[in-house]
Amino acid sequence: MTLLTKRQEAFAQAYAELGNARQAFAMAGYSQNNSLPTQQKEAHRLLNHPKVAPRIAELQANARRRAEAEHGVTVDRLTDMYMAVYESSDTRPAGKMQAVAGLARLHGFI
Repeated sequence: MTLLTKRQEAFAQAYAELGNARQAFAMAGYSQNNSLPTQQKEAHRLLNHPKVAPRIAELQANARRRAEAEHGVTVDRLTDMYMAVYESSDTRPAGKMQAVAGLARLHGFI
């Protein structure tokens, strides 16, 4: 990995989190004394910087992997909860149907 300056790294981190180049530019500590169009132009320039762009892509890929892992855990937990309700002898038929419908929504069938 190519080393970035502290502000470039801060910009990459902020952009990966916010998805807004001008806000990331400000959060990274770049000059706010310039006009808004100048800030936007400089932020766009940073987005395409040969060292910054790959870092942003890396941070976004890491965030996607974490989100997918968390989603999988959440789906597994909710599936277990719906199955417990469905399999419980205390659950009435209407409750069982609600559990089935919840599972179907969770897995994208409805």
